[in-house]
Amino acid sequence: MREVFPGAEPLWWDQYEKVIRTGEPASFEAWFSPLNRWFDVRAYRLGDHRLAVLSSDITDRKRNEDALRRREAELRSITSNIPDVIARFDRELRHVFVNSTVTSATGLPAEAFIGKTNREMNMPLALCDKWDAALAKTFKSGTQTLSFSLDSSAIIQNIGETPCIRDPVFRN
Repeated sequence: MREVFPGAEPLWWDQYEKVIRTGEPASFEAWFSPLNRWFDVRAYRLGDHRLAVLSSDITDRKRNEDALRRREAELRSITSNIPDVIARFDRELRHVFVNSTVTSATGLPAEAFIGKTNREMNMPLALCDKWDAALAKTFKSGTQTLSFSLDSSAIIQNIGETPCIRDPVFRN
C-alpha cells in the first residue's frame, strides 16, 4: 500500500501496523492526502499478517461541520457585540442561549443561565411573573412585546420594548 500511496500521512500506516501487531481493531477519521479526501476507517486483523479495512468517504460531512463551526462563530460574534440581551428559552422557560450582554445587565456570566429559569436565577419575582407570562404567550401566538426595567447593583437599566419571537424550531 505504501507504494501505491507514498504521500499518505504516517497515521494511516501506524494505525494499520498497530492493528496487525496487537490484534486490537482500530477506528479513526483521517485526512488522506493522495485522494484529497476525509475517511472514516475501521480496521480489523484477519490472521497473522492480514488486515480488513472498511472506509467511508466523509469529506462532505467534514466540510459541512467546518461550515457549521464558521457560522456558529459568526453568530457568536454578532450576538456578543449587540448591546441588548438576547435569550432563547425552551418550553419549560429554561435558558438555552443567552448572549454575553447579560453579564453587564446582571453581573452574572451567561453560562450560569443555561438550563435554568429566571426564577432559578433569583431574578426579581415581579419580573419573573412578567417574563413568564410573555414567554408563554410567545410560545402560543408567536410574538409578544415586553417592557421592563432591571435594577442591577443600584443601576436601573431601562430595557425598553423587548420583542419576544417564537423560534421556528418550536412548533405548536
